[in-house]
Amino acid sequence: MACGVPVVATEIAGIPEAVKEGVTGFLVPPRNPQSIAEKTAVILGNQDLRAKLGKNARQKIEEEFSWEKVIPCIIGVFEEARDSSIA
Repeated sequence: MACGVPVVATEIAGIPEAVKEGVTGFLVPPRNPQSIAEKTAVILGNQDLRAKLGKNARQKIEEEFSWEKVIPCIIGVFEEARDSSIA
């Protein structure tokens, strides 16, 4: 996504936080190769959709998952863990 490429990903863990169905890529059920193949074919078969999803994917990563956004969150988690272990 950071490279401006739409993705087909499974609906597990935190992936749906980044991949928005039909906006930045497609989500499929886990362990469903048929769904992966179908959604990949949709992306590969439609240049306009591929460009739109790729642009949206890049924007989503820049806005929500850049180092500037992520590092303070990670530091906060470590500080909170440190502080709770001291108490």
